[in-house]
Amino acid sequence: MCVAKSIPVIATDKPRCNMSRVDIKPDKKHHIKVVQGYTNSGFWNITNVTSAAHSVFFTGNFKMPNITQQSTDKLRSISGHGKFINAPFNSFLTFATNTTTKDVEVTQIQEKSCIGTVNQESCIIPAHGRIQLIATGYIWFQYHTKRAPLANPKGTKHSRYAVKIQDVLKNATDRSAWIDFQGYMNTTMRTDYFDECRWKFRL
Repeated sequence: MCVAKSIPVIATDKPRCNMSRVDIKPDKKHHIKVVQGYTNSGFWNITNVTSAAHSVFFTGNFKMPNITQQSTDKLRSISGHGKFINAPFNSFLTFATNTTTKDVEVTQIQEKSCIGTVNQESCIIPAHGRIQLIATGYIWFQYHTKRAPLANPKGTKHSRYAVKIQDVLKNATDRSAWIDFQGYMNTTMRTDYFDECRWKFRL
């Protein structure tokens, strides 16, 4: 059993968001490390499992929606990874990010203190999803007595035969099983960096 290439995560309500301005203090060499972009942390509980591949660990690629108000056509969603087990009453985490970090040198001004700032939007929202497990490979049959193949009754007799699953069930949905999960996502969007110097400024 293998996990489908992409696992869509669907928001089930409107996000609750708040905006703030975050100060970034420079180091002793007057450099500021600026982190901007989008992160998404998911916290999930497994609500339904499949008997196929029971208690097996999997790693999946989760497609997380961008729920911030600063959504753009270039950032409708972002992919992240999560590791989970096909067993009831289990939980797992997912994490996705497209942040960039740059080093900014601030020119100090005498008798002033300089800092950097970014806009930060933090949101939380409930969501759910379904993980598709797709069966591939062979099923082996063991007989008590040797027999010829059905397709060649006069052929050599064997006690073991194999059937390729994909040859019998060509449609991936027909050889799929599902794991359901639900929980919530925390997201953060940081944008609009600028630095400033103020008289007798203190963090």
